[in-house]
Amino acid sequence: MAEREVHALEISRLALRSYRLNGVDVEQYLGAALTWFNIGELTLPGPDLRRGNPTMSRDFIGKATPIVAAMQQLLTDAERARQHDIDSGLHAQLSAERHEDIAQSLHFIRELSKGTATVLQRERDRFESHKPTPNH
Repeated sequence: MAEREVHALEISRLALRSYRLNGVDVEQYLGAALTWFNIGELTLPGPDLRRGNPTMSRDFIGKATPIVAAMQQLLTDAERARQHDIDSGLHAQLSAERHEDIAQSLHFIRELSKGTATVLQRERDRFESHKPTPNH
């Protein structure tokens, strides 16, 4: 990992610690989920490295699994916070443009999470298919 990437990873980890995930701020959850995605982009071995390399594949699976889980949990929490805003009337205080921004951000980050989860599942499947089968 290049020095620049190491620095970006340090900043991302610092950002994760700074989010206030208190159950009420949708944008905090969305920011944290996107930060987890960025950490994945910085740390996960790319397809060229994984192809035909069981060690890199195992590394990807080991690192991507908690990243996907964290993103999915944060998105669930973001949805819950957004619903709380709607139920409590706070949602009505936001402009229509702000509603749209939040909805688009939620959709975009959810698609990133789904894409990462799909790659993870494909990698698991490929890894399992290349494991030697025990002889009976």
